[in-house]
Amino acid sequence: CLPWAGSRLSGPATGGRAIRASAFPCATPLSGPTEEPSPPGGGPAALVGLTGREREIAALIAARLTNGEIARRLFLSDGSVKQYVHQIYAKLGLTGDAKSKRQQLIAQWHAKP
Repeated sequence: CLPWAGSRLSGPATGGRAIRASAFPCATPLSGPTEEPSPPGGGPAALVGLTGREREIAALIAARLTNGEIARRLFLSDGSVKQYVHQIYAKLGLTGDAKSKRQQLIAQWHAKP
């Protein structure tokens, strides 16, 4: 079934023609949770405001992986990981130099609730 019910599809697979996804009888809109899930592995509640990918990267930072190691593990570019890390630090309100922000994140991750 198609997760994009009601949208228009076009491109090489359709010969450049636009077709409605609703033309497929099994196409129904996807629905999911409306609130953020809890952090994986029981991370701190402060991480609930992060996206799933940001929480995944935060967990790897807490496991003391470098940005390069995270990039290779998640099949991302080093630049993408760097952007995610900066976004995580901003959302968590972490300040200081790169080393101190990383240490603050690790401390928050391992803090007892």
